[in-house]
Amino acid sequence: RLCARVEQLKQNKASLEALQTSMRSLIPSVAPIRWLPSELLLSIFHYTWDRRLKFSPSDRVPFDDMRTLAHVCFRWYRLILDTPTLWTQIYFEALFAKPPDAVAKALSMALKRSMEASLDLEVRNDRGHEREVTEEPLRVLATSSHRWRSATFYGSEMPEDILQRVPRLERLSIQASKPSLRSRWINAVKVADMPRLQYLVLAGSFDISGLPLENLRETTLKSVDSSSLNTLLPSVARITGQLSLTVAPDSIPDLPSITSNIDRLSLGFETDSTSLADSLMRPIFNNVTLPRLSALSLSGCEYPQILVPWRSAAADAFLRFAARSGFADNLQALDIREVALKAKKLPGLLAALPALVELGIADPGADESETSIFADDLLARLGAEGSSLVPRLCRLTYVCNLSFNEPLFLEFLRSRVRLQNFQLRLKWFTKQLSVREEVMASILGPPWPLVCKLTELKEECGGRLKVDCDMFSHRKQSRRQR
Repeated sequence: RLCARVEQLKQNKASLEALQTSMRSLIPSVAPIRWLPSELLLSIFHYTWDRRLKFSPSDRVPFDDMRTLAHVCFRWYRLILDTPTLWTQIYFEALFAKPPDAVAKALSMALKRSMEASLDLEVRNDRGHEREVTEEPLRVLATSSHRWRSATFYGSEMPEDILQRVPRLERLSIQASKPSLRSRWINAVKVADMPRLQYLVLAGSFDISGLPLENLRETTLKSVDSSSLNTLLPSVARITGQLSLTVAPDSIPDLPSITSNIDRLSLGFETDSTSLADSLMRPIFNNVTLPRLSALSLSGCEYPQILVPWRSAAADAFLRFAARSGFADNLQALDIREVALKAKKLPGLLAALPALVELGIADPGADESETSIFADDLLARLGAEGSSLVPRLCRLTYVCNLSFNEPLFLEFLRSRVRLQNFQLRLKWFTKQLSVREEVMASILGPPWPLVCKLTELKEECGGRLKVDCDMFSHRKQSRRQR
């Protein structure tokens, strides 16, 4: 009997081993994630998980999300630790940098795991935390400067020679509000050596004459004191890509005459004084020539929200600027939605820009005598058969108060659609942040006749007309409105 029992147990063991063998062959279908190709797993990690190496106040141990993924299985553990590209985006915020030694250790680990791969760095200390909190982590980051591909600094203190050790740097952004930090960064930029730099963002009045400006694709200069424009403009003349310049008028300097091959220009003014902005706009238009400019945007102060004034002298200066720069042949996009332009000046402006393809414009403010920027005679000219006024215009963004002549405006759209596809983005002002449909219907009459007419016209044009209508909760004001 005992021998029979032993024989039965041997048979059971053999049966279990056979079952185990067959079950192992089913594991890939039962748990496929364990058997995904490494390349696919890495793609999932890249696109479904924030790779910025964050430190949160609730986590004493950095890289908790990365550690969690690494603990799934040994294969994931090796894949995460041995893939340098997973450790190349470094985000450091001084607010969370406690304790500093743990943060420095975590950064050292990240730099080690990334091996020699190029790094994307973002450092924030805009609240001005104590040096004992940030000194050690920033020192660790500075040792990797030769591998930085992009670097963004918000009020962070780095060695003044740090930008002399960045041979791979392609993107640089510096924003420092504290005067002491800004002066250090100004000195750092002055002696910088960044041969591969292509994208630059600076907040403040920096000396950029030593930078490879001819190689830059996009340059953003914010909060530039107008008193420093006379030294900045000669450097701007070397820029050939896209420039976004925001000026903080503090005085009206004597500007040198320059010619630049800038392709796209965005010009803004950080002031609530419309007279000062107007006085600064005229010298810029009078002394700058941009023969290759294809797109121009003008914007006003954001806080408080103020429109850029466009008085007679500024309008005349712009027309001279346009003629001198050859805008009749080159300028294809103009955005003046934040410009306080009088309706009587618009026909002359459009006549000077026959190559215009895209236009952004807004109605005058409530303190102006005109209610619509498009007067009836101008709409009639635009809608006339074979009109020579901006004949290439095919994209219009119009922020309005719905006071224009609707039949003439619709005829203008019809005439343009006959020649080419046309895209209209129509926004209108409201004095409320949200307007219920019944309230809007009581204002415009059910069921919003203009929107219905545009919808009918869109269907009539058979796909050649694209219309986007939206309410606009507020608009910038002129000085008198405030």
